[in-house]
Amino acid sequence: MESDVCTVCNEQIETFPHLLVECEVVKLFWIDLQLWLYERTDILIDLNVCEIIIGFQDENFIIFNAVYLLAQKFILRCSYENKFPNLTTFKKKYYTVFISRKVYCNA
Repeated sequence: MESDVCTVCNEQIETFPHLLVECEVVKLFWIDLQLWLYERTDILIDLNVCEIIIGFQDENFIIFNAVYLLAQKFILRCSYENKFPNLTTFKKKYYTVFISRKVYCNA
């Protein structure tokens, strides 16, 4: 029998907003991703729910939107596979995308 409990944190009801931004485990992933992107771009993005779910309106942040979409997909895949999302696995999974967009420099 399936449960409504979040498959990542096993503490809260799993809703789309919870899974993508409210889950304490996922919050740690977003913070790690934020810091990694800052190290690569010198742009510190203030994470907020709207930008994580909908994206940035400024066309100068298109690459961040692409990374965020991949991160959302990664989080959903982790949930489906009952795994914790983490930056190391995320970078390995999407390495070729980052290389082609030059986000992965110096890693």
